[in-house]
Amino acid sequence: MFATRRTVWKNVRAFFLITFTGLFFFIFSSLSIAGSETGSNLKELRLQDPVIESLEYLLGIIGDNSKTDINMGRIAPIIDFVSSDEKTWPALYYSEDNFGSRSVYHQFDINQEFSKILEYSYTPKIPSHVIIPSSVRLSYWKNCNGANPCSTWSWDYPVSEGHFQVVSGVQHETTTPDISSWTYYSYDVDRMLILTRYKDQNVFFSISNQQDRAPGKKAYAIGDDQGWNYLYTRETGVNRSGLGWITPYIYSSFSITVFVEQPDRASVKCAMFKWLRGGAANVNMVRKHHIYEGIKRFETGFKTVLENPALPEPEELIAAFLQIEKLSTEDLKKETRKYLKNLKSRYHEDEVFQDRKLAEFLLSPEYLDQLTRQEMKSILRLEYMKTILGKNPIIETGHIFPN
Repeated sequence: MFATRRTVWKNVRAFFLITFTGLFFFIFSSLSIAGSETGSNLKELRLQDPVIESLEYLLGIIGDNSKTDINMGRIAPIIDFVSSDEKTWPALYYSEDNFGSRSVYHQFDINQEFSKILEYSYTPKIPSHVIIPSSVRLSYWKNCNGANPCSTWSWDYPVSEGHFQVVSGVQHETTTPDISSWTYYSYDVDRMLILTRYKDQNVFFSISNQQDRAPGKKAYAIGDDQGWNYLYTRETGVNRSGLGWITPYIYSSFSITVFVEQPDRASVKCAMFKWLRGGAANVNMVRKHHIYEGIKRFETGFKTVLENPALPEPEELIAAFLQIEKLSTEDLKKETRKYLKNLKSRYHEDEVFQDRKLAEFLLSPEYLDQLTRQEMKSILRLEYMKTILGKNPIIETGHIFPN
């Protein structure tokens, strides 16, 4: 009898595991971007061994704040690969499944000065979430080069051939919700930034490694994804009907982003190597095309901001964000309350606001009180960016800034 019970229980557990796994494959299979390449039909090509060895070298030094003696010979294969115009394209390149995480490589050109990309994207004074607003909700440095809070730095040009400028520390990131599962993630990453020069080209690396596994929390994308309007809750789970009881995780995430200057083309090659392991019950449900689609979403937002002719000089952005930084908590709440009210007014037909109970909560004092200063400031920064880039802001922010 006991053997029979064990058999029954074993079969029940197997049934739930199969069902659970099937649900997650359904969820992750829907993580595509409307109107974009899905990546699922692209030819898969393994990266060459020297490139993989270079990637493993960089992943091995991330988190070592004392590591400043970078070996150029160890990273040269990556730069040569990114610079090469002889790759098969389009294709889905991948590395080894490092640390049980699947990987994808993707690259694109960006029409912006190399130095400006660094000034906009890789200094503490301009949070990266305003540069990649469709991918990141919130970002800030917690410490860097041994300093806490993180002090600012500047990138010195020209860089001598084979020499390195290195910044290393910890950065906090919160993602935007995926537009299919309406789930977002928050975590700290070890990050290393490296500026160097190779074959008469300026080269920049941004290397990151997620510190701990991150549970998914429910959020909402309001309207078109390129409108950059999102709402976030503290509730864990997948925000899809019938699947709210499932809590997905990102178990590990690594990335190496490379920028290679192209002086003869007045553009910069941007390349990203990304590893991701996510799912539930410690089972990796991520497939290569999921990573590819996430990188494509990053590309769209990044180019939308940095290639916009109305983008102000970095100093102007820094001055504007400083004014937002000076706002009291009550002033931040006042502006955020206005944002939430206007968001509902504009998108009152959106399914989020059709749910009366949910709509009342999102406009309640309780919801406002759970937002941190960092989260409220991120809303205002993004509304300011929408205004100057010719987007359609939810609220006006001009009164925040002195004439």
